[in-house]
Amino acid sequence: KERESQMIADYPEMVSKLAIYMGAGMSARLAWEKIVTDYEKKRTVEKRYLYEEMWIALQEMRSGVSEVAAYGRFGKR
Repeated sequence: KERESQMIADYPEMVSKLAIYMGAGMSARLAWEKIVTDYEKKRTVEKRYLYEEMWIALQEMRSGVSEVAAYGRFGKR
């Protein structure tokens, strides 16, 4: 329950960041990586479930899983 409510609370901010970065010309993957990298810098303060799931999806992409599949798995989780 806590995980779900935290993810729902963080979702609008994540979508906003994606929109801003993609609007500035970044690809979806580069924007995703930027968000995860920024999160990793402040990760020691507090772990956020949504950004942890984004990190997992990024690791999947880096290991050869297609972007579409990684985003799909992210959505299901």
